[in-house]
Amino acid sequence: MAVKGKKAEVDEVAKLVEDSLSPKVLKAIPEEVRRSILVEPKKEHLKTRSRNIEVVGPVDALEKRLDALEKRLDALEQYSHRNCLLLHGLQENHNENAVSLFHFSKI
Repeated sequence: MAVKGKKAEVDEVAKLVEDSLSPKVLKAIPEEVRRSILVEPKKEHLKTRSRNIEVVGPVDALEKRLDALEKRLDALEQYSHRNCLLLHGLQENHNENAVSLFHFSKI
């Protein structure tokens, strides 16, 4: 019985709304409801995509910078080894330094 009473109340409110609104407004209500149901998720989707695009730009720039720095580091490491010499036939001591070896070779 309570369900029928509530349905009657809803029907009464709907009838009052229909009586108080013009036919033009009544026709616009379903379209407005449909539009709000479909448009709001699309707006949120567009906002999310916009935020993603804003993040992607700086990330791409940072990746390019990282690549350039890695290439520069590789070049520096490659050319830093050109001053290294490997000497064969000399004994290697645990705590020796290059200066003492240089003086020893002059003698």
